[in-house]
Amino acid sequence: MSTTQAASPVRFRIKTRTTNIPSNRAEAAAHVADVGAAAREIAEIETRLKGAIEEAKRVASDKLAPYVALRDARVDELLAYATREREALFGSSKTAELATGKLRFRLTPPAVTTASDEALIAELESRGLGHLVRIKKSLDRDAIKAAWSKLKELAVPGLSLTQVDEFVVEPSVKAGKPPVVTRCVD
Repeated sequence: MSTTQAASPVRFRIKTRTTNIPSNRAEAAAHVADVGAAAREIAEIETRLKGAIEEAKRVASDKLAPYVALRDARVDELLAYATREREALFGSSKTAELATGKLRFRLTPPAVTTASDEALIAELESRGLGHLVRIKKSLDRDAIKAAWSKLKELAVPGLSLTQVDEFVVEPSVKAGKPPVVTRCVD
């Protein structure tokens, strides 16, 4: 099975140095070819795996369907019964014990629902209820990068700008996009 889908870029840090380091361009080219072949095999295996997982999900879904339908129908029927017989089943209790299990009515925790958060925020603020609106502050990382030369001079504690030197291997392929393997160089 061949695939034209490119492998996702693989990123990892080099922890140890290898001993099979190419000594010339021809050996380096052979290593690049090995990387390309391995990346294509990985992509092909991952594609087959995804297909097998999707097929297994479809088969399981087909097998589950009658059980889900039975469960949902029985829960609906039990709800109708418990609602009709609520006083006799529950009395002052929230739980009714049956021979095969329990039936229970319970209140869910209160939840705030809105038709439109934006409209409600504007309404609350216009009525002087702005304290009910949460304002989330976050760093503007793009602005920090743009102002880095000034910030660097200020020596702001806890703030740094980092970059890594990446090494990229991009094997040539005839069709499709080549798989890219990237390593961060420490």
